[in-house]
Amino acid sequence: MQTLIDRSIEQGREQGERNGEAKRRLRQIERKFGPTDARLRQQIQAAEAETLLTWSDRILTAETPAAVFHSALPPAEAQQVMLRHPRRQAARTRAADL
Repeated sequence: MQTLIDRSIEQGREQGERNGEAKRRLRQIERKFGPTDARLRQQIQAAEAETLLTWSDRILTAETPAAVFHSALPPAEAQQVMLRHPRRQAARTRAADL
């Protein structure tokens, strides 16, 4: 039988692991795509462990932040994340220069 103390310790351990995973996802996203906004950081920090694992797989092949979070962001917000992506901004700048 699991005691209240044991359950509390287990919950604390799980929360710590999830926080660590969230920090790793933030670092990976920022390394690959540049700075994130506060809303996206909050979303990553609030995500469940399984969602964080899904995103870690998507980061490997994603071309845009929206591709990582496509099922987590409303369509309009996903479009905004994609437009803020540095590669997209550079392409728009080059197109405007033509």
